[in-house]
Amino acid sequence: LDACGAQDRRATVSLQTTLAGIVELDSVSIGGRGDAALRDCVSEGMWAIGLPSTFDDPWRRWVAKA
Repeated sequence: LDACGAQDRRATVSLQTTLAGIVELDSVSIGGRGDAALRDCVSEGMWAIGLPSTFDDPWRRWVAKA
């Protein structure tokens, strides 16, 4: 959110992971004014995340809130 210029907002992202990393973003919702450009920015940031080795499930669904 900070990198997208939305420090004052909250976000919820539903995603799926495998051992290889994030494989699907099911939904991205932004509190307040959640315009498409902001959702795209948050989505791009999520795709750039490298998961640590503690994410060791073959497949799992997560909900991340910030």
